[in-house]
Amino acid sequence: MINVNNILYMFNNLVRQKYPELAQSEPSCKDHELADQLFLFFNHQLLNSTEPLVDHTVKLDFDEYDDCSADYHEEDKNDAASNVDGIKYPYDTMCAIVEYSKNHTFNSINRRYKQIKYKEQLRRIKQYVNVEGTKIQKLQRVDDFVYAEFIRLRRCCLPIHDLDLRRLAIEKTHDLNIVGFKAFHHWIFYFKRRHQISSTKVTKLVTKNHSEDRDKILKFAENFVQTVRNTISDYAADHILNSDQSSFNYDNPSTRTLAISGEKIIRGHVKSMNAVTHSYTIMTIIRMAGELIEPIFICLQESTGKLGPPVKQSIYQASNIHVSCSKSGKLTKTHIQYWAENVLSPSISEDCLLLLDSWSGQTDPNIYDDIFIKKSLPLDRYFFRQ
Repeated sequence: MINVNNILYMFNNLVRQKYPELAQSEPSCKDHELADQLFLFFNHQLLNSTEPLVDHTVKLDFDEYDDCSADYHEEDKNDAASNVDGIKYPYDTMCAIVEYSKNHTFNSINRRYKQIKYKEQLRRIKQYVNVEGTKIQKLQRVDDFVYAEFIRLRRCCLPIHDLDLRRLAIEKTHDLNIVGFKAFHHWIFYFKRRHQISSTKVTKLVTKNHSEDRDKILKFAENFVQTVRNTISDYAADHILNSDQSSFNYDNPSTRTLAISGEKIIRGHVKSMNAVTHSYTIMTIIRMAGELIEPIFICLQESTGKLGPPVKQSIYQASNIHVSCSKSGKLTKTHIQYWAENVLSPSISEDCLLLLDSWSGQTDPNIYDDIFIKKSLPLDRYFFRQ
C-alpha cells in the first residue's frame, strides 16, 4: 500500500538536500501549475494503477543515436532547433524561409525574418534544409518499403514480428546509404502506431494452397463478370434472375462482452444450446429489375429429415413461403431439384438467364433438364457459375 504522506515527506527531504540554498517564497503561477500536475500524477498513476511504477527492464539507447533524430522520436522533429551563426531555427521555420526566398528578394526576407542579416546565413539555411530534406525523404522510403513488405507478407498469411520489421528497415537503409539509422524499438513503436499495426492472435491456420486458390478465385470472378456483361444485353432486366442460399442459426448470441480484467473463462447465457448449433436455410430469387420472386424457399432442420404431422400443423401457412426440411438444415442436390420444380419453374414463363454460385449441388444441368425441357431449347439454357 502506497502512503502518499511518506512519499511527500521523503521527496521534500531530497529536494532540500539537493537545493539547500532555496528559500520558501510566494508561490507563482507556474508553481501552482506544476503542483496540479504532480497531484494528477499521484492521483491517477500512483493510487489507481496496478502496473509497476518503474520498469527496470527499459534500456535507453540515446547515446547510440546520431543526427538521424527521426530514428528515435519523429514527433520531436518539428521542435528540434538547428544553430546557424548562433541563432536557433526550428526545422519548419527554416523550410518556410527557404520557400519564401524563392519568390522574394533578400531585403524582403530580412524584413520578414529579422535574424537573417547576411546572405551567407540564408545560404547555410538552404544547405541544411536540402540535406535534412534528403534524409527525411530517404527515411520515408524506408517506411514505405517496410509497410509494402508487411502487406505482402500478410497477404501470404506469413507471421511477422518486430524483428522482421527491423530487419527489413535495416536492409533498406543499407541500400539507401543512410548512416546511423538502426531501427531501434522506438522507431518500430511509431511505425506500428502510424500504420495501425498491433500484435494479434492467429485465429485461423491455412496452407499455401489457400493463397494460390484465392488468386484463382479472383481471376475466375473477373472472367465471370465479363461473361455476364456480354450476355445480359440479350435479355430484359426482368428476365435476368439471381438466386442464392443463406443459412441462419436459430439463435445468435453476442460473442463479446465487458468483463473484469483477468477472468479466465467468460460465460455467456443462451436459452438453448440446440438453437445455437442448429440452423435453417433460405433460398431467394431476385430479378435484375429489383423484384423479389415469391415464394421464398425455406429448409428447416429436422432430425428425421421429414416434417412430421405435428410440425406441419404448427408451421405458419403463407402463400409467399415454401417450406421443406433436411437433417442438417442445409440444402442438398435433392432439395435443389425440389426447389427448381416447385419454386423456380412456376415463377417463370419465358426464356431467362439464371445466375447461381459455383456450389456443385446446384450447377448440374441435369437437375434442370427434365423440368425445363418443355419450356426451352438446349441453346436457350444458360447457367453461369459465380
